Amino acid sequence: MFKRPIIIPLIFLIIGIIIVDSFIPVFFVKDHYSSHFDKAISFRYLITDNYKPKTNWTTYQAKVIEYFDGNSWQKTNGKVLINFPKDCEDLNYGDVIESKAKMQRIRNFKGLTFDYQKYMNHKRLYHNVYCNDYKIINHNKGNKIIKWAKNANESLKNRIKSSNISQRNANLAISLLLGDKSKLDLDIKNSFSITGIAHILCVSGLHIGLILGFIQLITKFICLFGLRFYYLREILLVIIAWLIALIIGCTPSSLRVALMFTIFILSKNLPIQTDSLNTLYCTAFLLLITDPLLLFDISFQLSFLAVLGILICVPIIKKFLSKHKTKNFFKPIIQNATISLSAQAFTAPIIIYNFKTFPILFLLTNVIVVPFLGFVLISIIILILFVEIPLLNTITSFLVEIELDVLIAIAKYVENLTLAITI
Repeated sequence: MFKRPIIIPLIFLIIGIIIVDSFIPVFFVKDHYSSHFDKAISFRYLITDNYKPKTNWTTYQAKVIEYFDGNSWQKTNGKVLINFPKDCEDLNYGDVIESKAKMQRIRNFKGLTFDYQKYMNHKRLYHNVYCNDYKIINHNKGNKIIKWAKNANESLKNRIKSSNISQRNANLAISLLLGDKSKLDLDIKNSFSITGIAHILCVSGLHIGLILGFIQLITKFICLFGLRFYYLREILLVIIAWLIALIIGCTPSSLRVALMFTIFILSKNLPIQTDSLNTLYCTAFLLLITDPLLLFDISFQLSFLAVLGILICVPIIKKFLSKHKTKNFFKPIIQNATISLSAQAFTAPIIIYNFKTFPILFLLTNVIVVPFLGFVLISIIILILFVEIPLLNTITSFLVEIELDVLIAIAKYVENLTLAITI
């Protein structure tokens, strides 16, 4: 603990957040829209993000920016989920919507073991709005940097869709590289969930780490030109890490990787002694100071616990295995199994508590899929780069198609095996 003094303020910060959350209402937003329900005739909403699709509705996350009290428009604040019928036109970040639709409190679904209402409250989301009647009154509002990131994300999706791979595999490629599962086939989602590899459908530290590792490898020659170019390469990698986090929507796992990578690069090039655990604790502390409610985000919990498990357990297991001779052929398999077991051991309580289930064959699937994922991601990136060159598009599309078919086949096989065991 004395080697890692940051853990003391981190523990106090976590305890403080839990105490405050227990005794003070989860939202404490100045001029919150809910305080104007008695006089508001209609509201204006700024579209900020897509949300999980529903059967008959297209759902977005939106910021409530104004309400009409019968005489004039007044400014307000807060976030909601806003739903439009499936046949309505697509909306984009920055669109401003006006509607008289009443807000409905977000509640738990019948028969659902997961406390959805509490989870959404911790995201400062309290109401659904179902808009059958609305009008778009403005476009291109909101933060310009976020707008650029959304456009970049959409551009990458379009490049994948314009390749020669099938629509099913294009949607899977988009999910693997950009974390957008909205168009992914339900049977593929279920297969990946049952087999314990659903984490690869969300852009996590594993994905960004593989991409950064690939970029480090292909830019290694820059260091040959001297110390100045070495620092240029380090700065470039940090910028790329934050650009990736921005383009995929600043998810907790992507922010963790970008911030950890930045701290790691700084500590490596400054006279500061640190280690991976210190870097992880500093990252958690900085993110929680910025947004305390991240503590209750399940993806934040899983992301940090998985890395914590790997950093604590893997060195111990490696030390134990070093005392026993192992054939070179088995070393990569043992290393992958060690990483998967360490991550699952620390995240299992969160998964079981929230979802009341646990993938029993996760080790088998992860040992096969995780090493393979690196090749898949690199192939998808190459496909995006060469999509406008007919011959290279055909070759890379063929390669990506085969890789994604293999990935789906592995998930389906292990799913059938899992179901056979549990029946």
